[in-house]
Amino acid sequence: MTNSYPEPPVAPAPQWPQYKVTKARNQVKSRFYYIFWGAATLSVFLGQLYVGTGYRQMSRSFNRIMDAIVIELVPDAGRHPMMAPDSWMDDQVS
Repeated sequence: MTNSYPEPPVAPAPQWPQYKVTKARNQVKSRFYYIFWGAATLSVFLGQLYVGTGYRQMSRSFNRIMDAIVIELVPDAGRHPMMAPDSWMDDQVS
């Protein structure tokens, strides 16, 4: 038995241009880049230290103020002098 189908034509191998492949650097950073981000990082760090020390000083002064406050509780001290006495209505009725 013979094959009744014709043989398909064979395509020639592709001829690719011969380029020299060199990988380009994706990111080229200058010295200014590192100086800028180093200075920015340092300034944020120093700002945090400044805020932290200010908060610590404020906390200490607040604690000194709160320790200096003395609340004196006097039992049965009476009413405030600007308030009317309890019996003022009785005096006016008679």
